[in-house]
Amino acid sequence: MATNYSPTVKNKPHAVCIPWPPLPATASLPDFRFETFSDGVSTSPDADTPPEPFALCESSRRNFLTTLRVLVNKINNSSREGVPAVTCIVSDGVMPFTTVIAKEIGVPCMVFWVVSACGFMGYKHHRQIKERGLLPLNDGNKDTIMDWIPGLKGTRLRDIPHVEYVNYDFPTKEAEEAVKASGIILNTFETLEKHVLDAITSMHPHVYPIGPIHMLLNSIEEKNGALKSIASNLWEEELHCLQWLNSMRPNSVVYISFGTSVFLTPDQLTEFAWGISNSNHPFLWIIRPDLVVAGDGEGWALPPVFLENTRERGLIASWCPQEKVLNHSSIGGFFTSCGWNSVLESISAGRGSGEACERVDGEREGKRVEEKAMEWKEMVGQAISTSGSSTLNFDNLVVKLMSS
Repeated sequence: MATNYSPTVKNKPHAVCIPWPPLPATASLPDFRFETFSDGVSTSPDADTPPEPFALCESSRRNFLTTLRVLVNKINNSSREGVPAVTCIVSDGVMPFTTVIAKEIGVPCMVFWVVSACGFMGYKHHRQIKERGLLPLNDGNKDTIMDWIPGLKGTRLRDIPHVEYVNYDFPTKEAEEAVKASGIILNTFETLEKHVLDAITSMHPHVYPIGPIHMLLNSIEEKNGALKSIASNLWEEELHCLQWLNSMRPNSVVYISFGTSVFLTPDQLTEFAWGISNSNHPFLWIIRPDLVVAGDGEGWALPPVFLENTRERGLIASWCPQEKVLNHSSIGGFFTSCGWNSVLESISAGRGSGEACERVDGEREGKRVEEKAMEWKEMVGQAISTSGSSTLNFDNLVVKLMSS
């Protein structure tokens, strides 16, 4: 938990931030201090291995409300130490217990959802999907059109996130609880998801689409560059990737990354390896230390023949600075699991997924994808410009918090 404070200005606004995952990089910013509490699940002897996501989610439901209440009361009772009282709470969307604490102490609470607006709306309607008898997902119902969900015209059942988890209601309950917050912050922009944003706004009047956040952050002018140091990586970046990309031809490299939450079996990894090998394209492949989930006693390794066949045109790393990679001139395509951050970073860089791959439609289809990617890149630029929708929404968010 990070808190913004000043030891000298008693009446300065004091925001309590509850991010997930934690953001220790904010320690480089002025007026930040940190309070910690156990997540209840981090028992791995390897400090670099993050806790299993679902276990952390369940632990947050059971334990975090009481723990946060104690911490906030501690902050508010520490005025003699020069710490101002809490004036607002900003938390990750999957931590809705923060709205309870905010109500108890009489301050606003904003919840920040890192998924798309479409994803948020899908989560919010999981319970109704189940009540309509549309689950479990199967070959017979997966293409059912979900036009009854506001803003999701043309969306199929299989497009709704997490519908495969029939008996697991996370983050369904969290999305339903979001309406109790003072406002909902979304990492998207108005021209990208206008219809669904309109639908969400009809349910909650205070919705703030301020994305792509990484681009908004880059647009902020500052003297010391401290904001640029903020990162939320769970793994250490291997910067030599950029040096390797410098040696490659423009638009020639396929960047392959499955983000932070996708896991593969050894067989799936091997299938991807052969596909990459047979493509004959140069590639940068990110294989996280925990990407492959093997059975008990089962090891895994990339086929030696694959490594031999691709050693002159490929680089494998455990993690990389993705934003810089996507904006590198040598990148010609992005093979992604379509996590929302990756989608936003891809369109912000003007990269279409699979641009470097051979297409059955030939060069014309590839050209169309490239042109569309550049259109979205221009829309991103408009959204984060001085008078753009995301910039104005961010300004309005700050004004609301400061005036509460």
